[in-house]
Parts: sequence; structure tokens; C-alpha cells
Amino acid sequence: MSNYLEKHLSDGEHILLEAKTTLRAALPHFILCGFTAALGANLIISDLMGRYSKKGMGVAIGVALIIIGVLIVIFGILNIKATKLLVTDKKVIGKANRKYSVDLLFDRIESVVIKRDLIGAIMKFRTVIIVSASEKYAFPSVANYDEIRQAIMERIGTI
Repeated sequence: MSNYLEKHLSDGEHILLEAKTTLRAALPHFILCGFTAALGANLIISDLMGRYSKKGMGVAIGVALIIIGVLIVIFGILNIKATKLLVTDKKVIGKANRKYSVDLLFDRIESVVIKRDLIGAIMKFRTVIIVSASEKYAFPSVANYDEIRQAIMERIGTI
């Protein structure tokens, strides 16, 4: 459990469940990195073989593409690792992608929605969306989404 989650626990509060995020959600980032790296390598090799009139331009663009691909993977992984979600006996605590943090009592939660996309369906993860009266909070790349939904729904009395 992270420091962020520990700081938001009150006295006598017990942890029921913590969301497990999965790096399988970074697959699109790795694919995009592969394409940009392949294109970058092709430009570098073509420039070194003398296929361009301006020497060094293909190498510079190729290196930039490879760096961009690596940065895409790094930011994708950081976003997945930054997602935290914890269900306690009193509330839901979480933060998602460094965008927002949530500290919701169960009486403020209206429902829990599980969003599925193609990659998530194949790789067995989903986005958990907690709906309150004022806002929706999305927590992507959650592997134990059914357990999270079940725990919250039991606490808000809809199951």
C-alpha cells in the first residue's frame, strides 16, 4: 500500500480491498514505441547508407523518433503505476493518473460502472468508474475490477 493511501486512513478504519493495477494495460504504448523505433531505425540506416541529400538529417529524426517511443512507454507505465484505489469499511480512497484524488464516503457514491475496451477485454483489465452525485472518477487498468465493484456495491447497499 502506498503512503498516499495510508495517510487517508482514519483511526479504526480497516482496509477491505486494494485495486491491483496491471502493466498489461501498457501494451498499446509498447506497440506504438515499436512502430516509432522501427521507423526511427529505418531513417538512421537509410541516412547512413547515403539515401538522403542532407547528411545527418535522417539520423537526427530517427533518434528523435526512438526517444519519443521510449517516452510514450515511460509515461504510459507511470500513469498505470500512479493509479491507486482502496476500499475501506468507511469509504473509498484513490487517485488516478495524477489527475485527481478521491476520498468518498459510501453515502456519497451512487454507483460503480465497469468500462471495457478492446485491449482491456483481451488483457483482462477494466476501468472502474465511481459515480457520485457531483462527479465521475475513473480508475484505469484495474485487474480485480469485479472484486472492487462488489465490495463497493455491498457497502452502498445496492446488492
